[in-house]
Amino acid sequence: MKQIWDVDELAKHWSLKFEETRLLKTKPARNHLPFAVQLKFYQNTGRFPSTINEIPETPLHYLADQLDADVSGFRDYEWSGRTGARHRKEILNFLGIRRVSATDKHAFSDWLVNTLYPHGSDPADATEAAFGWFQQRQV
Repeated sequence: MKQIWDVDELAKHWSLKFEETRLLKTKPARNHLPFAVQLKFYQNTGRFPSTINEIPETPLHYLADQLDADVSGFRDYEWSGRTGARHRKEILNFLGIRRVSATDKHAFSDWLVNTLYPHGSDPADATEAAFGWFQQRQV
């Protein structure tokens, strides 16, 4: 994920929408920032952060300002614990993302063989294209 964001990019990619802030009402205040970070990170990348170090400082502070949250307790969040897993499940449900089915696997395989492989993409481009394929289908 990119590390340097200008004001316009922050507003476009890291601003919380009203319906997104409504999701926070059922959570303790200490979990608002970590939940929002996971939500916006997923929306921007199509995946959740694997470590806290993947989260750029500027968007983190931008979200904290929106939520009037303190960044100092951010690292205490249970990223790999039950709370983090529950939040990720709720985010996927909110975004309408579903589990990959056998039909999806077959369609992805066909797409790889017929669309991606004939063009000889390099690994980075192929990975990005694959993420896009799954994101477009909300799986």
